[in-house]
Amino acid sequence: MYLQVLSSDFIQDTNMQNLTDLLKYTAASSGDNNFVSDRPTNSSTPTGVFTLRGFTVNTIERDGTFTYQDFNLDNVDHVEIVQGPAAIFYGAGYPGGVINIVTKQPQFGRIPTTLNFTFGQNAERKGVFDINQAFGDKAAMRVVGGWENGYGQRYFETDKNIDFSPVIALVPFKSGRLKITVEEQYYNNTSMYNNGGWFYNNGWFLAYSNPSTSIMAAAGITTTNSAGLSPTQQYQNRIFELGYGTWGTDNQNAKGDVSLPSYTSLSPYGYYNDLSGNRIRDPKFNFHNRGASINNDDNTFSATVAASPTDWLDLHYIYTKAANSFNDVEANNYPNADGTTYYADQGVTTAGYHNSIYNHQGDAVIKTDKWGIHNKLFGGFVYQHNLIQYYAGPGQAGAWYGSTPGANNSIANPGFTFVPQNFLQSNSYVPTAQVLYSRAGQVLNVSQVYTMWDPAANRQPDSASLVPTRTQNQIDGYPLQENDWYWADQINAMHDKLHFLYGYRNTEVRNAGQALTNNFPYFSPPVYAFDEQSQFPPGIFNFGPSYQLTNFNKIKGSAFQWGISYDFTKEVTGYFTYSSTFKLNGTVAGGYYDADLGNLLNAALTNGGGSFVYKGTTVTSVAQGTAMVHATGANNPVGNETGRNYEVGVKTSLWDGKVNATLAIFRGTRNNLLLDNAQAQANSAEPFNYSTTLFAPTSAYYNTRNFRWRQTGQLTLINGGELTATLAPTRNFQSVVNLSYLPVARNESNPLYNATYQASSAAAAVFYNIYYNTRIPNVPDINFSTFNKYTFTSGPVRGLSIGAGAIYTAERVLSQSTAWNPLNGGAMLPAFWEFNGSVGYSYDILGYKLNTQVGLYNITNATIFSGGTQTPDPRFNWIVTTTLSF
Repeated sequence: MYLQVLSSDFIQDTNMQNLTDLLKYTAASSGDNNFVSDRPTNSSTPTGVFTLRGFTVNTIERDGTFTYQDFNLDNVDHVEIVQGPAAIFYGAGYPGGVINIVTKQPQFGRIPTTLNFTFGQNAERKGVFDINQAFGDKAAMRVVGGWENGYGQRYFETDKNIDFSPVIALVPFKSGRLKITVEEQYYNNTSMYNNGGWFYNNGWFLAYSNPSTSIMAAAGITTTNSAGLSPTQQYQNRIFELGYGTWGTDNQNAKGDVSLPSYTSLSPYGYYNDLSGNRIRDPKFNFHNRGASINNDDNTFSATVAASPTDWLDLHYIYTKAANSFNDVEANNYPNADGTTYYADQGVTTAGYHNSIYNHQGDAVIKTDKWGIHNKLFGGFVYQHNLIQYYAGPGQAGAWYGSTPGANNSIANPGFTFVPQNFLQSNSYVPTAQVLYSRAGQVLNVSQVYTMWDPAANRQPDSASLVPTRTQNQIDGYPLQENDWYWADQINAMHDKLHFLYGYRNTEVRNAGQALTNNFPYFSPPVYAFDEQSQFPPGIFNFGPSYQLTNFNKIKGSAFQWGISYDFTKEVTGYFTYSSTFKLNGTVAGGYYDADLGNLLNAALTNGGGSFVYKGTTVTSVAQGTAMVHATGANNPVGNETGRNYEVGVKTSLWDGKVNATLAIFRGTRNNLLLDNAQAQANSAEPFNYSTTLFAPTSAYYNTRNFRWRQTGQLTLINGGELTATLAPTRNFQSVVNLSYLPVARNESNPLYNATYQASSAAAAVFYNIYYNTRIPNVPDINFSTFNKYTFTSGPVRGLSIGAGAIYTAERVLSQSTAWNPLNGGAMLPAFWEFNGSVGYSYDILGYKLNTQVGLYNITNATIFSGGTQTPDPRFNWIVTTTLSF
């Protein structure tokens, strides 16, 4: 592995705003344009599809503490992109790498106070201040803060931020051997971004306007039905109501080819017909509904003590307390088959996450020098307690139309079934005559205002009014404790030319149950409710005893790394490393807890009058049933996921550090991914799942999934190489160049998709071919980026700087599914070139130093999909930033 550092100056020069921007100038990487608005998860289940060295990134840290949401770059000193496995330093992780954001710290020397203001093409307004004050040699303080109020290039896009980060550093003794740092970070962001593009096949709309005989026959529609609807009308209703996927299946059946993809192209625009029937290509169309929004709120406190009591011992301790929350309203604009209207509240719901982290980390470094061998032994521990909570909103079924035009009208609210009349009489502010009409002049009922929104005829409805925000109808919490210990040893010998590093990390996670609360505060079962079901009946408190028990466990994992390097000269070093990583899978094959099995079997025996039939065998006792379940392997532990990385490379620092470069060739694998076996979980394969006969309707086990069958065995492989270089041949010119080539990025095996699966059907054979014969999604084989800056230091243009950047990313697979079949013309993420530039000028006014920089981005206005989704990058845009220093 090696470390790539993106400095704050580089971040500012390139106008990086988020994680995808960071990865544009990182070798062997690919971003995710939807990350900023995706629901967060956790380190075991990563959010987003961004990749490093072909593997998903699951570890994003801020000053060494895990963060699970988008972040602000105002207070960033630099960003460390750790390429390759780094699990001995960062804990459980995937083989691709780790991203660590390092914040600005107080300086005891004098550094300028800076104030900067930015405005941009899209009404962007942003201000940031950075104040550093040293109080002699014993104390220093730094405060960084900022605000932003910006708008995007599409309708309803907004981005509002506020952040404030004060830090105090104390050095109480003259020796300087003790330093105490206390820091508070506050960040709040409210935003709404576009989250999609146009990827719908025109055949869908043609099939609606003029369905062919063959496609209607494929759907089983050949004659007028009993309601008097012709085959054409029946088919129009079919694909309007059942959607795009139904048309895709019908199209495959009509053409006798199950390999036909449904999605064959990508476009950044939205499309619809104006009132004259002309097709509109709308560059400002937002595929998020206008009511969609997210709010991130992050409060992090940390206290650090660093001590060097002797020349051979360094000690470091940090305490971190973080409280992160995420709340959103989710709703998308999804086109209807008529090509004119949109389903404007598709997926409408609210959701929220809250993550409380208490983290203690201690490190010690022991340095020895004996017999010409310099040894540095590093060891430490982590104790961390997390409470991760999630709540889900009411969703589409709970939509409230009380403020929708027509709510108080008997035609638009027929029978007052959408909104009760007795409520409207006392609470509605919608006038009785206020209704909306379709372009054909028909009154839209309150549901159709959303499901049949016509951009040419009506303003876009706001789905936020349909769902109450922060409605915590269900709060699902997972308390856990993590204990880590680790060590690493670095040995330098042969006059410090030979370097050997090896290390080990052990992680233990204790899950303390499931804190599931429904209808708080009226009903709130404790995490031990499974053991007190008479006091907390599952049917009333709405928790699953088996699932609650599943989350009481202790799981372990370990990582190992060793490497050797040799300095051939002062300028050239060769190295080789081997690393292993892990991810804690932590379950049994049946995904249940054995202690609850007796309760489940007793429930089945009681309902069956003393016996029941399980997979053809009559069970008459708990002991017999337990033996049968164990014989299926349901309680066999599932091993951890593992990663392996082999890397050989050369590092150079030539011409007095004017050229620094690293060339690496690597091979990485990710093995034993935890897989859900949907076929094994179905009632036909597992009688205890979704059963309405084995259990009484009042039982907690009735018609639910009691066994979540899992297995491991998937293996993915990445082979490639990367080159990173920084050049500063003169003090006026700096250049950064990144190049990567990954010829192999594929799935090697998966127990769910084996030869038996391949032979099971024609559709299975198609998917099998895609899965094993296309690249892993969002992994380009070639990735190139460069940014160059020249500053004039003399002559009439002294203080002028010019920057130019270029990014190339090769074509990528968007999805390994039949609907996107990349082997038969399915839509891919297209290759792209992106060109950026900047012009800056430094000058003095009344003794104040100022710098104004104009940034130009996507200069050629190219259509770019740099992230691993259908969401396009912004078109050409510009910003102007003026910085005042004093």
